[in-house]
Amino acid sequence: TGQTNSNFPTRDAGNAAWQTTYHPGQAGNGSSTTLNDGDNYVAKFCLASQGDRDLIYSTYLGGSDADDALALAYDGQGGLIIGGATLSTDFPLAHAFQSSIGVTSNGNTTWDSFISKFSGSVISFQAGGFDVTTSGTASGTTNATITLTRTGDTTNAASVTFFTANGSAHAPGDYTFTSQSVNFAAGASTATVTVPVVNEASPQPDRTVLLGLSCPTDNATLGLAPTGSDGISASSPGTGTLTIHNGGGSGTSTPAVSFIDVSASAARSQSAYVVSVQLTSPATGTVTVPYTLTGSGVLGQDYSVSASVFTIQPGATTGSVTVSFLQTAAPLLRTINLTLHDPVNATLGPITTFVLQLLPEPGSTTKNGGALGGGLLAPLAAGWLSRRRRDGRNIAVRQPGAVAADLASGRAASDRELRS
Repeated sequence: TGQTNSNFPTRDAGNAAWQTTYHPGQAGNGSSTTLNDGDNYVAKFCLASQGDRDLIYSTYLGGSDADDALALAYDGQGGLIIGGATLSTDFPLAHAFQSSIGVTSNGNTTWDSFISKFSGSVISFQAGGFDVTTSGTASGTTNATITLTRTGDTTNAASVTFFTANGSAHAPGDYTFTSQSVNFAAGASTATVTVPVVNEASPQPDRTVLLGLSCPTDNATLGLAPTGSDGISASSPGTGTLTIHNGGGSGTSTPAVSFIDVSASAARSQSAYVVSVQLTSPATGTVTVPYTLTGSGVLGQDYSVSASVFTIQPGATTGSVTVSFLQTAAPLLRTINLTLHDPVNATLGPITTFVLQLLPEPGSTTKNGGALGGGLLAPLAAGWLSRRRRDGRNIAVRQPGAVAADLASGRAASDRELRS
């Protein structure tokens, strides 16, 4: 806002303005125009480049004498408040607290203060986050409906520019880039716009499209969208997010299932060991994963299992099977290999085989009656319990203070050497 002495450009969304006529001022005492003889102007610009729409609106504000706008403020509801001074006896008034200008003792008008308010509205997304689920077919698009809201003074028609930008979703493969004007009819508080989203029959992870608003008309401003039911909040006024759910009609991606560990070791005295699998994302339906058993251990002689499949319930990410050790079997070192195959409602992940070593107990004898000792079995007989991590390294845990001897090299080893 400010003062002008020229044919200042005036316009709003309809190329009209609230006040289009410039009034060359008189000094208030009938003399010729002075330095402060201009009219006020109020103009609004769009920060985003929109060609000739960079100027949203512009209007004169004043009477037939000198007017001088000195300050401008925003009321947070789309309205602008302008303060200044005027000599005009016919300064435009509405709902005035004081309707007459001050005069001097000799009857001449004097500079008086004015406060004017331009009503406005706030335009925002209805929510910070929107969701769309595609049809799961291999062709066509599904329209995502985006709702905008307008609060404050909705008397006049208004418009705002809507646009999309790539988030984790990318145009044109995931959606159609959209940039258009969205119009609010006079008196309307909502308006909608659609974003075409590409259908895909194969499972896909959730992806996001960034939404934006710019250049509102009719003295509207951009507001901050409230948090949606999906918990997504807007980062700044005039912004939002569209999440695309797609998974061959399920609306979500198919999770992958893997063993949590590559291998582990356990002594028979532990009685049992729980083998677990894990999904990359929560199950949307019941996930079942059968497995095969191989290795030197014999089912029914060395061990038993609690189930022939791993089961993961909807909403969960893990499932387990318990391997119980049979104490009547020959106390020898045994291996039990579990290999996943043909999962239902999931795909196979990177770790599909788990190796469980079933260890003899200290003091156990071999088939020919000799005590276990020497070679690589000595540390195990002395109380070691080892477990292999995903990166292939062994983690060994030993009875406190014990020293393992008789390794393959035939020398004694300290706890530190064994852990490395």
